[in-house]
Amino acid sequence: MKKARWSSAIVLAMALGACSDSTDSSQSTESAASSNEGGRPAAVSGKSFDLIQGEKIDLLEYAVRKLTGSCLKDAGYPQMANVGVQRQNGTEMMFVLDGGRFRGFTSEKQARERGFGSVYPAEPARLVSYDKNFDKKLEECTDEANEKLGEDSRKTIEAYNEVANQVAGEFAVFLRKRVPSDIPALADCLEKEGFPLRDREAFLKMWDVKHFGIKLGANKKIDQWAPSPAKGGVQIGPPVAERPYTPSPQEAELAAAWYRCDAASGRVEKLLKDANATAAEITARNEDKLAELNPKIEDLAKKAADLVGSA
Repeated sequence: MKKARWSSAIVLAMALGACSDSTDSSQSTESAASSNEGGRPAAVSGKSFDLIQGEKIDLLEYAVRKLTGSCLKDAGYPQMANVGVQRQNGTEMMFVLDGGRFRGFTSEKQARERGFGSVYPAEPARLVSYDKNFDKKLEECTDEANEKLGEDSRKTIEAYNEVANQVAGEFAVFLRKRVPSDIPALADCLEKEGFPLRDREAFLKMWDVKHFGIKLGANKKIDQWAPSPAKGGVQIGPPVAERPYTPSPQEAELAAAWYRCDAASGRVEKLLKDANATAAEITARNEDKLAELNPKIEDLAKKAADLVGSA
């Protein structure tokens, strides 16, 4: 089995406490049409890595997927085109800083409503292949899609991703050092609010709310679709609706107390100020590389928009 190759490969998550689920793909090739990041938000605010062209990288990835689907359809494999290719914003959002990244709430009302969980966005239909002929044509079509963007498009995008990962990596080092310094005071405040920790030392390391020993909420449950290796061929799973998160009553109260503690200490505002300053410093250290690559990325993005639109 050969896994599909795509243009964009930024993999370093910048958010502390982020987690991801992984599935065993050793038995199948899953197309990029099945990305589980959901659609793009109506607007994005709070950018601080101004020189990073994340939005354009996302556009280029979308273009490669879109062109790949068309190529497959022309070759007699319409599944990817029929499922549809959605533009994602994963790279762009990696370089957006706001209070939510540091577990900050905008109001006590929002804190009670959201708790500490996350809404799982809607997912498009999932396409999985156990067909070697499809896999081969998928790889060929992906190469063809990259060539349509430009002879050196793949090389350029990979070079850009390398710089972006360098920037993200340096910022992650800052986060690991800076964020924990505020947690002891937060823990003290929450204890005064009536939320003592069962394991303070563990909380100071990971600030996981499970260490308060309260019942947490959950996302709406759904029936999970699973492809069948025995069936073979190219299989398409159903799209998945958005799954909201409902905090437990105790969690809602803890979140409200968390907001009050942050409002009193200014933790989030101070952290955002330091984070934006650090982001600017890191970006400046990589400015020469970005100055060389940004015009190339912009040209590729214009070509991508001409070929597939901007979604």
